[in-house]
Amino acid sequence: MNISDIEIRLCRYATPAMEHSEMRDGIRSDLEFLVISLKTEEGIQADTFGFAGRGASG
Repeated sequence: MNISDIEIRLCRYATPAMEHSEMRDGIRSDLEFLVISLKTEEGIQADTFGFAGRGASG
């Protein structure tokens, strides 16, 4: 089985998940995450998600 395509997308949920006072350093950041899609030559597709504490775009 061979991977034929990999797609990585950066997604941002801009609605505050926490208040400024709830963050360790007092600075709120948007919730950013990666969606990773793998496709095989046989047509099988798998999707997974990745999260980062300080944002995925950094």
